[in-house]
Amino acid sequence: MTMSCPGGKFSLISTWMTPAWDDGLVVKLDGWENGSLKVTRSFTLPDTRTKTFFDSQLSDFKDLDSLVLSSDTHTVVDDITIEISKDCTVIPREADPKVDANAGIALVNVA
Repeated sequence: MTMSCPGGKFSLISTWMTPAWDDGLVVKLDGWENGSLKVTRSFTLPDTRTKTFFDSQLSDFKDLDSLVLSSDTHTVVDDITIEISKDCTVIPREADPKVDANAGIALVNVA
């Protein structure tokens, strides 16, 4: 999953994650700023029955314009809290149905 804020900046404050299928799933988060990798972290999610809350572990994910979450299989992500520090360039909803025109955040490659 890629979340981007064209023309703006955001910080990842917190989120819940759970592996959808495989226990011990490793999830990698890459935070980008102006086309350069700013921060990367990997987390191991224990099992499919345990949701894991992340907040203080994300303290370096500040002032990003793009965030990429990757894993070998599906990851359940819930209640993402972000803080927008610079307004994103809003893409009109009719141009891309995956864009929340109210927030200006685009979710790319979301299955």
